[in-house]
This record gives sequence, C-alpha cells and structure tokens, in this order.
Amino acid sequence: MDDRPSILVVGGANLDIQARSDAAFKGGDSNPGRAWSSPGGVGRNVAECAARLGASVELFAPLGDDAEGEALARACGLAGIGTDRCPRLPGARTGRYICLLDADGTLVGAVADMELMERFGPDELEAALPLIDSSSIIVVDANLRPDTLARLFDLAARVRKPVCLDTVSDAKARRIAGLAGRASLIKPNRAEAAALTGWPVRTPSEASAAARELRRRGTGEIFLSMGAEGLIWLGEASGGFARLPERPEAVNVSGAGDAALAALARWARSGRSAAERAGLALAAAALAAASPSTAPDALDEKEVIQLSQGVVHEPLP
Repeated sequence: MDDRPSILVVGGANLDIQARSDAAFKGGDSNPGRAWSSPGGVGRNVAECAARLGASVELFAPLGDDAEGEALARACGLAGIGTDRCPRLPGARTGRYICLLDADGTLVGAVADMELMERFGPDELEAALPLIDSSSIIVVDANLRPDTLARLFDLAARVRKPVCLDTVSDAKARRIAGLAGRASLIKPNRAEAAALTGWPVRTPSEASAAARELRRRGTGEIFLSMGAEGLIWLGEASGGFARLPERPEAVNVSGAGDAALAALARWARSGRSAAERAGLALAAAALAAASPSTAPDALDEKEVIQLSQGVVHEPLP
C-alpha cells in the first residue's frame, strides 16, 4: 500500500484575512479584537496540511499576476508544496477570503472574493495532465466551476485515479451536487450535505440518512462532519459514528475541515479501514481547530495518529 502518497490538489489559493473578537461578537457594531492575514484557500490549505502530514504534494491552483500571487507561490514552496504548474491568469487579481470569528473561534461570517476561479475553465486543466498521470490521489475543491470539475473527473477516470472532493460551502455544494456521485470520497459538513441531498441534516440520524443517500447516488465514501459532535462515515461495506470524547480547546475552526480532508487523502491508500481514517480525520481537525492558523504548524503526523487512538466508534444512528 502507498503510505506516502503523491497528492495533486486542484482548487483555490488566496489570501486569508481573519479577525477574531475579544468578547461575544455584536452584529452591527465595532468589536475590539485581533486581525491577521495568511496564505489560504481551501485547496491550498488542504495541500499544506497534507504536506505537514508527510505526503508529497503538488498544487494546481490559478494565481493572479500580482504581488499576492507571487507571495502565495513562495509561501507554498516554503511549506513543501509544488507550484511550478500553477496557471497565472493575465490581468487577474489573486483571491481573498475575509472572515470574522467570534470569541470562541466559531465563524460569524465571511466574504470570498474568488472571481479568479470563474476564469479557471476546463481548458486550463490541460497543463495539469502530467500531474494527474504522476499522482496517486487527486483532491479537488468545489471552488472550481462545475464544467471544470466535470472535466477533471473525466481526466482522472481515464487514468483510474481516485478523486477526493471538498464541498467548501453549502452554496458551492449546491452548484456541483450533480457531480458528487463521481467522487471516490467526499467530506461535507451538515449544511453542505443538506445542499447535496436536499434533505435536512441536523441530527446524527439525519446525517446518517444523508450519507446513505449520497452513497446510493454513487459516491464511494462519505465522511460527514458533525462539528464538535464527531464524524459520520460510510464506506462500501460499513459505516459508523466517530467522536473524540476529549478534544483540544477550539481557537479557530475555519481550517478544521481542510485538515480533515488532508488526513483522509494522506491515508486514503494506506490500507487503513474507513473507521481508522475517520479517526485520523477527526484528530487532524481537532488539532487544526486548536491553532489560530488555517494550516497549523502544530499539525504533525505522529500527533494526529496518537490523538486518533482515543476516538470512540459507534454504530450508525
């Protein structure tokens, strides 16, 4: 089995601008707090987390021909992520993601300036063909246009490469819902699973039903995040509800889902069971949430494995 996979990540890379209030956030008012900026984007975050977990990672994400694009490429290189084939779109502005966090680290709201991704069409993927051929696993995020995502599924299918899909948000999940059945693995949260299925996903029982529906529609494996409650998972032959009875205190949950998908991709071809990989995803998410950064330095392969050993596994509700 491939325990040190070569992962190709296709998705968004942008500048993250985050602010966290010192006390409970008050809407419509000025809130004292702290603000910072860092490299971000779902695809880029997953790529960095996967690299920190020991994978060999190439990123194929459109960058603007501006100073921010140059800075993102340099930051990726320092994090061990290959960016040599990232397309530079002339006259385009590198994306920005601006989010507000409450005092407990939960997301109050965000604005994603991702116009660059709308210019990233199916033809741009031709430059990624050598990376698709040489990778063992492909990770893609739903920031891609539906036609671009469909083309990527076609290219991956021709060389029989598994594709792990991050649904990003309920709005993005809704627009690519018809393609989710082509994914080898998908990692939605409750809102995204509801957008994919059209079903309510509030309780573990409803999440279990949504996971079964996604499986019926063709998705290979489903790892459905229930936030602090745990993770509903469903594979080809079994499923369960994984949870951490004790988890580090959350500081910033905005990168937890990216870390979870990175762990799922990192260990996708390791021979570990779906239940074990669910535990690793939970551990990675918990460690990421305990850090102010969306791709935390503290995300360590050995620490993730150790924390995952405390995961409790229960039958599907």
